Amino acid sequence: MKKIEVNQKKVLNQEPLISKKGWFGIFSVIFIVLLFSLQTKEKSVFELPKLDFSWISSLKINQIFEILSISNTTLIAFLLFGGMLLFQLFYLKNYFDKRFE
Repeated sequence: MKKIEVNQKKVLNQEPLISKKGWFGIFSVIFIVLLFSLQTKEKSVFELPKLDFSWISSLKINQIFEILSISNTTLIAFLLFGGMLLFQLFYLKNYFDKRFE
């Protein structure tokens, strides 16, 4: 007689890397640090430097886009390529999701 062997699929037990107690501890430490830093009236521990962005106006970015010209054919080709790429990504994602269920 022939015996039929049953393939047993191994069930993968997924456990989070950080437990709920761990997340609670992380958030409570962050909360305590924020609460402590807001209560002090002294000079702040974290001082952000003053940023000067006046050099951006000297770049003349507007002139770069005036010089650059793209033909309609190239624009349509890039849009179609992007659309097909997105379609394939979603199609392949669903295909592999169904395959590995």
